[in-house]
Amino acid sequence: SSLCFINEKFSTGVLSSYYIMDNLEIDYKKAAQQLRSGEALFGKDGALAPLLERILNSALEGEMDAHLSEEERSSGNRRNGKMSKKVQTKYGEVTIETPRDRDGTFQPETVKKRETILANGMADQIIEMYAMGTSTRDISSYFEREFNTTLSADTISSITDRVLPEITAWKSRMLDPVYAICWLDAIHYKVKDFETANQQRTSVCSVGIVIVRDGEIVDSYYSLIKPEPEYYSYWNTRVHGLTMEDTMNARVFPEVWAEIQPKIEGLPLVAHNSPFDEGCLKSVFQMYQMDYPDYEFHCTCRASRRKLGSLLPNHQLQTVAAYCGYDLTQHHNALADAEACAWIARKLL
Repeated sequence: SSLCFINEKFSTGVLSSYYIMDNLEIDYKKAAQQLRSGEALFGKDGALAPLLERILNSALEGEMDAHLSEEERSSGNRRNGKMSKKVQTKYGEVTIETPRDRDGTFQPETVKKRETILANGMADQIIEMYAMGTSTRDISSYFEREFNTTLSADTISSITDRVLPEITAWKSRMLDPVYAICWLDAIHYKVKDFETANQQRTSVCSVGIVIVRDGEIVDSYYSLIKPEPEYYSYWNTRVHGLTMEDTMNARVFPEVWAEIQPKIEGLPLVAHNSPFDEGCLKSVFQMYQMDYPDYEFHCTCRASRRKLGSLLPNHQLQTVAAYCGYDLTQHHNALADAEACAWIARKLL
């Protein structure tokens, strides 16, 4: 019939606010299709996307109801209109109507005052892209394209400014008197790449591995993996193309890793943006209560920033691979990305 949202979070014994959305406003067929495919119902094109804005505003109304208690009203405090603002979320831009009171004592929690980016994960992703050499203009274009979210270069700069003091401190650190330099002639290493189903690092859904000995690829391995938790976010699927149907009958991580382990034993691991792959590996090992070996990781992204610097517009995998002479036509296929990373490692490590 109808979808009912009741905000009880901020009430004090009384239901504060509610919103009933008529079923004619919801595309149930589209919602069912997205649910089966693992797409986010609240995503950019999600069937329930209109609900997000209304739920947030209803929650704010509920907060104001709770704030204007009998004591507040007896002192003369009343509602005093609303303040409209645009808020960016990982699901797109929403318009928030924040209620105001006469005394100016209302402090909303659902969407705080002066808060313009609702998802902390979005800010983290901006910092990660910035750290990899992506320009503020490219970051802005990426979020507009993928999430229908408009972020100005000034907004992105204000976010990346959070890490600048740490970067400055690191650049100004005292150098050690002695550094060890190691030159490897006959290089043996393993290159890997993970793709994830959603924002959880345990949700590894595919793995690609190539084995390099004496500068040549001698073996490769690719497998789909049943992710945990088992759902796909809209934007992750947009990146790598995998859905719930692709991994429905796939093996779980421990079974796949049992095949990989003998191939990589004793070899250092190389990845592009290795903190992400290393983080995924540690997280999934911990989730399945597996003993984590002390793997040695090397990062081709860091090597690119260190050796190529401003020669490249950014240091994303496809950009560095092209500079090193590798045509990455299947970007975000785990095996193709691993092969591209191996090619970069041969040139830069």
